Amino acid sequence: FEFIWIWLVYALTYMAFNSIDSLCKIIHIPDVLPKLLMVTFSNMAASVAKDRAFAVQFGGKGKGVVRMVSLLLWTIRDVMTIATAFIFPPKVGLLLEGYGMPLGHAVNFAQFLCPIIAQIFLTPLHILGLDYYNHPDDMFRHRAVRVTRLYPSTAMVRMVRMGCAYGIGGIGNKIFRNFFNTLNEGANWDSNYA
Repeated sequence: FEFIWIWLVYALTYMAFNSIDSLCKIIHIPDVLPKLLMVTFSNMAASVAKDRAFAVQFGGKGKGVVRMVSLLLWTIRDVMTIATAFIFPPKVGLLLEGYGMPLGHAVNFAQFLCPIIAQIFLTPLHILGLDYYNHPDDMFRHRAVRVTRLYPSTAMVRMVRMGCAYGIGGIGNKIFRNFFNTLNEGANWDSNYA
C-alpha cells in the first residue's frame, strides 16, 4: 500500500515533467516557469492525496486545521525541491562544463547533487512547518530548539530520499526518455537536457 502511493507520487511528478518539457520543446517556448509551476502542482497534489490515504490507513488523528504558516513553509520547500530537481541541474551542468567536465557527466553530476545539497536549506522549512502544526501556540525560541535538535537526522534522511528520488531517478528518467525519444525522433534528440 505505502509503496504504491509513493511510487504514484514520483510517477506523476516525472510524467508532469516529461509532458511539460516535451510540450515546451514542440511549441518552442521557455520551459522554466511552466515546469516549475506544473511539476510542483502535480507533485504537491499527489503528495496531499498520499498523506490523506496514509492518515486514513494508519488511523492517526490530526491536530486540526493546518495553519497557513505551515502551508507556506511547505509550499516554499516543495517549489525549491522541484527547482533543484528539474530546473537547476542543466544550468549547473553548463557551469561545471566550463571547468573542464564533459557536459553529459556534468549534467548527471549536477542532477545527483542539486536535490541533495538543497536539503541543507530546505530541511529547516520542513521541520518548522511540522512544528507549527504540532505546536501551534509555542514561542519561536522553543521551535528553534526543536528544529536544531531534529535537523541532523531529518536532513540526512531527506538527503538520501531526494538523492534516490530526484538524483538517481532524474538520471534514470533522462536515460529512458532519451532512449524513447531517439527511437521516435531520430539521433538529433538533445540528450543533455531531456
